[in-house]
Amino acid sequence: MILAILFVAILAALLFALVKGITEKGFPPLVSTRPIWINGTSIKVTRAELLWNFIPVIIAAYVTRLWIMIDMFFRVIQPFVSLSRPTVPDKSILLNYPTMLPGHIIFQACTNGHWKLAWIASVSLLTRGLPVLVGGVFTSQDKHNTGEFRIYPQKTAFIFIIALFIIYSLTFIVIWLPGTSRKMPRNLYTIADTISILHQSQLLDDPEFAHLSNKEDLVAKLRLSRHLYAYGITAGRDGMSPNQLAVDQADRVDWLSLQESKSEQGCMAALRKRLRCANWDTHDTVLP
Repeated sequence: MILAILFVAILAALLFALVKGITEKGFPPLVSTRPIWINGTSIKVTRAELLWNFIPVIIAAYVTRLWIMIDMFFRVIQPFVSLSRPTVPDKSILLNYPTMLPGHIIFQACTNGHWKLAWIASVSLLTRGLPVLVGGVFTSQDKHNTGEFRIYPQKTAFIFIIALFIIYSLTFIVIWLPGTSRKMPRNLYTIADTISILHQSQLLDDPEFAHLSNKEDLVAKLRLSRHLYAYGITAGRDGMSPNQLAVDQADRVDWLSLQESKSEQGCMAALRKRLRCANWDTHDTVLP
């Protein structure tokens, strides 16, 4: 919510500046406009140019990093969104979104019908050019030969930046559109996190995962098996853990719909309700 408000505020400020004719009138540079020479080179710049090229690039770099993080979160969580109901392996356990190139994931997400992910991946790809764009958007000029230098934004680039922030603002609406909740009872950012939800799954003992030589062999076996897979509460493979939160064949899972909860606490409450165990907590065997 804070990020959405911040982006809308920046968009409003940019639109206000454009309406006020900032691209024609310019604005005071706030620092000295006397030219300086870069040591050891023949490049002559002003302190104002350094300031108004440096600050926008820093802001753009943080914005780019933010959208890459949002993009990666949706990549990681999408298989579990699919597994919140019985699903074929091609759209669940075989998804490899986190390792895909930015352009490839857009095509693959559209093919699989994951439209929200496709939109966010597109925005993330578009954002990667933002630091390059804003690096030269401001120039210091004395247009009227009065000796007073002012900072002028390049109009085309300035309008393109406004268009980007309109897309960012719309993307927050897309993120909040009604649909399956993407709240999980634990983080999924490391290999250890993934292992923790699979190490007690009976899935590991299935013949489809035995004697594999390559990924193509695994994919072929899973498709021929015609099994559906889900994420929820299942019996542990050691026989001593009857209530494990894991990915498994759908007919062995009391599958947990992420739609039941809108927060991590809600997801825990849904698990407690499924287990019918009033004393269950996050330190039980369900969550390693």
